[in-house]
Amino acid sequence: MDFLLTVLKSEKQISRLRECAENAKRTIPFQYNINDYYQNKNLRLWVWGGGEGYRCRNGYHLYHGYAINSNGNPIKNTEEYIKNKNKRDILGSYLYIEICENNEVNIVTTKINISPIYYYEDNNIIAISSSPLISSTLLEERQLSTDFIRAILTYSVCFNNSSIFRKINKLMPNEEIRIRNEKLQIQDCRLDFLYDSHLQSLYTNNRKKYWNECFDLLTMYTGIINLFSGDIRFPLSGGKDSRLLLALILNSEAKNKITEIYTNGPDFSPEVLSAKNIANYYKLKYSNIDNSSSISESIYDGIYSKIYNHFFLTYAELSPMDLMFRYNISKSIYLSGQESGLRNIAGRNFFKDERELTSWMYRHLANGDMLNSLNFELVEKNRIEIQEFINKCINEGIDINQIPTLHRVMYRGSRWVSTLGKVLNVIQFSPFLFFNDVVVKYTYNAGSKSRTYEEFHYEMLKRSSYAMIEFPFSEQIWPKELESITGEKINQSIPYRWPEHIKFQQKRGINNLLSDRKEILLKYLNDNYQNNFISGILDIDKINTLLSNELLMGHYQPLWQLIQVLLVKQILDKDNLFRFDKNKKIAPIF
Repeated sequence: MDFLLTVLKSEKQISRLRECAENAKRTIPFQYNINDYYQNKNLRLWVWGGGEGYRCRNGYHLYHGYAINSNGNPIKNTEEYIKNKNKRDILGSYLYIEICENNEVNIVTTKINISPIYYYEDNNIIAISSSPLISSTLLEERQLSTDFIRAILTYSVCFNNSSIFRKINKLMPNEEIRIRNEKLQIQDCRLDFLYDSHLQSLYTNNRKKYWNECFDLLTMYTGIINLFSGDIRFPLSGGKDSRLLLALILNSEAKNKITEIYTNGPDFSPEVLSAKNIANYYKLKYSNIDNSSSISESIYDGIYSKIYNHFFLTYAELSPMDLMFRYNISKSIYLSGQESGLRNIAGRNFFKDERELTSWMYRHLANGDMLNSLNFELVEKNRIEIQEFINKCINEGIDINQIPTLHRVMYRGSRWVSTLGKVLNVIQFSPFLFFNDVVVKYTYNAGSKSRTYEEFHYEMLKRSSYAMIEFPFSEQIWPKELESITGEKINQSIPYRWPEHIKFQQKRGINNLLSDRKEILLKYLNDNYQNNFISGILDIDKINTLLSNELLMGHYQPLWQLIQVLLVKQILDKDNLFRFDKNKKIAPIF
């Protein structure tokens, strides 16, 4: 679902508002018509592609998402959502818009959701929408945001609240948004939105009950798959997330929906070898798709058009390294183990004090410059944001060992995973079973050591399919320390691994493509360096050094973001309306 909500403060905007709404629709690649429209005085709401509004004497209500109530029943529409009196017991990911008769607006989302929200305000208008491209139609002139770009060229994901366009911001998980008296109000809540004293006490005193509760809720939420009436082709990797997801489905009423298991990778890939074991054990049809070659695979033909599509689908929240270019809506299901916060991003680093935490955060975040190519003042802004986040957490009394995971949920979760979930759920039915407030709260409140040693995955697999614990994973084992937490002997399997001669970029064809063409990218940057946009972001000597040497693993995602940004800038310079055109011709960049 996409939407645009506006409140006019000035009569000057009325004449162009309809045109803006039409242009907003044309930023959306999906071929869907307007689903609902609501107008009251100077407020207007357009809804495309999903969500059924509920009108009453007191105003308008709109619910959209995947959620269940405390009885495990799916909430299918706005009226069913309103009837649930205790909203705290609702489990899932959803967006709820309430417009009162006096045009006060309340917007409610779960903290962890697949309904990203962007907002903009000036002297004439307020705009809240589901994408920065939609909101940008209200700008007099679109300009790319340097704050957004400096972040994605370092982390691939934006680690602040900016969007690809200046003046349009992203609502963060610790924020709440509403409109009062024709004024946009963003309430900055505390960062400890995942903290739960009851859960922490329960984990300390009764681990078994803790994980039983988590499993019961997760099992109940898995029932949401029954909203889909068709067959399931299940993408199984060699890791613990997708294996647990499969176990949950096989342990549910939806098990008979699975018609095939598949994995991306060549026959010798450890992902394929691991997944094939599981498929054979459960007697499931299996296939693998070899996308390792950038030359032989048709997916890389017309790469510029694909990145163009990718941008209009994800607005640069995702690197094209994770390329998404298909926008045809299908009546199918795609299940994914996408998560954010189930593991301890700091790994085996446990901090004694703020100094140790700060040192690790700076190293982990590449000292604010993954490509070692940004202009100095932009690097400094990245570093300041790191320190400000740490300071705010410390001031709120958040445990220092929880801060790395909280940062990951705040940014990678609310931007990368949330945007991916939104797109996938337009194209098909794709509930993210691990990406919701309840599951992440259980893993968060179990503590950093529990996440490091993957206690959640073990306890959930143990309850759903113990056999899956013992099959070899792809380049993973169960941490030895897990035994001391659980008090149980865990039988380890020797994991499958890539052959030593296989380089990182060969494992993903799109990175092989970039590795093959990096000299062409370098020539483009040098030929166009006098352009104020490029010179305002990159140090040309440093980017020359980077691209003249062999690229490291961490370079590929931000470099693909650079290519995407260059492409967007090229289009913007020629067409400020910035409407999606499936026949758009893109000039080569690399």
